[in-house]
Amino acid sequence: MKVIVLFILFCIPSFAFMQNLSLSELNNQITKLSQEELSTSILANKLLELRYAYIETLKDSISMFEELESETNVDSVSNQIMDNLINDAYFRKIQNNGSKKSVNASVELIHLLSLKSHGSKDITRTNPNKQKVKFWQESIKSQEEAIVKLKVYLSSELNKEKTKQQNQITEAKPKSNSDELYNTNSIVKQIIIASIESGIKYELELSKDPKSFKDRQAFMSWPLVNSMIKDRFSGNGKPMVFISDQSLVQSVCQGQVIYAKKLGPNNYTIVLMHSDNYYTVYSRLSSAFVSYGQKILYQESLGSASLNNSGKNELQFEVWKGSKNIDPIHWLKNG
Repeated sequence: MKVIVLFILFCIPSFAFMQNLSLSELNNQITKLSQEELSTSILANKLLELRYAYIETLKDSISMFEELESETNVDSVSNQIMDNLINDAYFRKIQNNGSKKSVNASVELIHLLSLKSHGSKDITRTNPNKQKVKFWQESIKSQEEAIVKLKVYLSSELNKEKTKQQNQITEAKPKSNSDELYNTNSIVKQIIIASIESGIKYELELSKDPKSFKDRQAFMSWPLVNSMIKDRFSGNGKPMVFISDQSLVQSVCQGQVIYAKKLGPNNYTIVLMHSDNYYTVYSRLSSAFVSYGQKILYQESLGSASLNNSGKNELQFEVWKGSKNIDPIHWLKNG
């Protein structure tokens, strides 16, 4: 009976895993697959299965070996079992060429060859075999670490796939003009916060215009000439939108340009800094007539509004007090 158990241990077939692969065969497949680029989750999952199979086979082998070590005597060992021991030691010597593990395997190999030549009948309690168990335990730890990395990789790939699917859904959904206008809000806020943090403030040029931003409350001209309100400011920060048959966009108060660039394929945005920490934002312009740093007078031309899908000129307008977006209706004349 002991001879049969020993034969099962050192022949090391994995009957429950990966189509009855032995430890050596499992290790060969893991080594080969690890050298390939894990370009798909399928390859990563295959490698994960192999590593799990390798660990379970090692644990089974250690358990059987420890059971044999507890026996006081072993009557006989077949030549075939001894050959399997020698082959396994030789494989580990080649696999770990030049390392400490290779040296240990070489010592074990020499010892086993000596035992075979002298016809030893008790090899289960020799030091090389204990080294084998130690090697298996180290291999288990190494495989477990590799499994953690594989799981992280697979989790990352899964998140990428979810993001890709969400992007595809988003891209497939037609965007309205109001969506495009609304999406500029977060970028504008960052621009204004950066201006505030810089410490630069706008000083009124009283000789050109004595009225401050506060002075013009409820008396400001509308930013889009001859326009009407299409969308009103909402509590969640959605900006006010004007439409008109005319395209000229004008400043509602004197100030200074702190931003005048495109924020989309056909969308110039202009941000003006005013006195008392106020800012106005003009978006959805097809062209801009002003540039960064330029000082602007009341009702000065800033640019041209772009056409919407209905053929009307459309402008998004915002008023900010510091980093807070406020309702422009309280500032406009006859608002």
